[in-house]
Amino acid sequence: MMNRVEWLKANRVKFIFLSEWMVYLIFELFMGRFTHWSVLLVNLLPFIFFYLIAILMSMLSKKTHELTLLQVTIWVITLIACDHLVKFVIRSFIASGRQIPLLGNWLFISNVLNEHGSFVTSRFDLNWNMAWMIGFNIIILFFLIQGFNYYLLKHGQRGWINLTRILLLAGAGSSLIDKLFFGGSLDFLGLDGLFVADLKDFYLTIGIGCVLVEVVENPEVDTKGGVGDDFWLIKDFLQFCFSGRLANQADLDEERDK
Repeated sequence: MMNRVEWLKANRVKFIFLSEWMVYLIFELFMGRFTHWSVLLVNLLPFIFFYLIAILMSMLSKKTHELTLLQVTIWVITLIACDHLVKFVIRSFIASGRQIPLLGNWLFISNVLNEHGSFVTSRFDLNWNMAWMIGFNIIILFFLIQGFNYYLLKHGQRGWINLTRILLLAGAGSSLIDKLFFGGSLDFLGLDGLFVADLKDFYLTIGIGCVLVEVVENPEVDTKGGVGDDFWLIKDFLQFCFSGRLANQADLDEERDK
């Protein structure tokens, strides 16, 4: 168990997760979404949530260093099931369009179908064809799976990358189910003035935080390479995606030096 000092101690993990919400708030501030000081005030509350998430993820990362494919699959399916179980309950007991206040009008539960297919397309009111969205979702899932397989071959298992692949695959998988069977995502947890989200949105957001921590905390990850290094890394990854094998490093070095 973490003692009180560890709970309060500042570190890079907490900074990364808190920064996710800070960046989003700054974006919405420039977009003119804060029409009253009370809206800004209530949207400071998620900092508490992200602080607690940082602590929880830190604890879980110490317990997920070694996971089998079966364990990862079970976790992904469980998280997807949780998302759709909550949505089933919402559909069953809350009428479409209705809001139930949890904290005044600031925090509420609702039954809102996001027919845009994703938070990004909804936020910018992009009316993309759902068939295209489904195809894009499938492509994202393919590259996520291959990306994690590639990373594990290169760097091995670590707690943070295992948390990342569970959360991102669960988020992307749940999003695909929403599009295929429900024509969009049922968003049910709203924060006044900013968004209405579902569990998969939280999975994706937390998963992005985990991958950022992995990049910062893993000394094997090279973040100082030049454009040429990035190009050959992408080439190696794409070759792995479609052939199932890593490029020979000696061949890559020879081509790079040409």
